[in-house]
Amino acid sequence: MLVGTAIHELGHATGIQNDGATIDPAHADPDKANCVMLPDAQPNNYTLKFCGGHINFIKSTSWLNNQ
Repeated sequence: MLVGTAIHELGHATGIQNDGATIDPAHADPDKANCVMLPDAQPNNYTLKFCGGHINFIKSTSWLNNQ
């Protein structure tokens, strides 16, 4: 649970804003239903995966010069 929470918060550090249905950018397949950015995670259903939409967003994030 602690590792999943850390991964979730790192998602926010890349620029993913909000949680659940109001998340920006939106969830997208694959793994849309199991994205670590979902807000209702519990120890028995917490995943360590980002959905396809968030993976693409993170891949395009630059850590240099806030771009």
